[in-house]
Amino acid sequence: MCLQAAMQLKSNAADTENRARAVVMGKLQTRKIVAQAADTTSESGHPLRHAVMNCIALVADREVARLTAEPIDDNNTGESNSVPVKRSHELCEDRDVGGYLCEGLDVFAVREPCVMCTMALVHSRIGRLFFVEQSPSGGISRYAMHSHKALNHNFTAFVCHLS
Repeated sequence: MCLQAAMQLKSNAADTENRARAVVMGKLQTRKIVAQAADTTSESGHPLRHAVMNCIALVADREVARLTAEPIDDNNTGESNSVPVKRSHELCEDRDVGGYLCEGLDVFAVREPCVMCTMALVHSRIGRLFFVEQSPSGGISRYAMHSHKALNHNFTAFVCHLS
């Protein structure tokens, strides 16, 4: 489902040579899409608007909106309900919030992320990465950044073959 959504998003995105053109973040277990984004470097004129970076930014924007939302007075008593809630993609889980932006999310990309985007995924603490097309300058195929022992987080990466 999420990989199909990334492929659909890719068809609307411009070709970006060696970068992931479309990325979807979600939970494979719940089949819920948390965020999806395409590469917008050409449209925006900004060299860092890769699909992975845009997708992480969407998750961050939603988290900021959730944290800065006005507390709701449920009973019209003048007192607000200020009990902190979990991130929107963690509401259905029985575990505590770990404190990292994309912790445990699965990432589905059409093309393998570049080195910058792979490190952004490491820092965001994703759970797994699934991608279809390998890139000669990718962070996974060329540098194995997802499993580098010197880093404080690792994730599993899968190359998917569509038939």
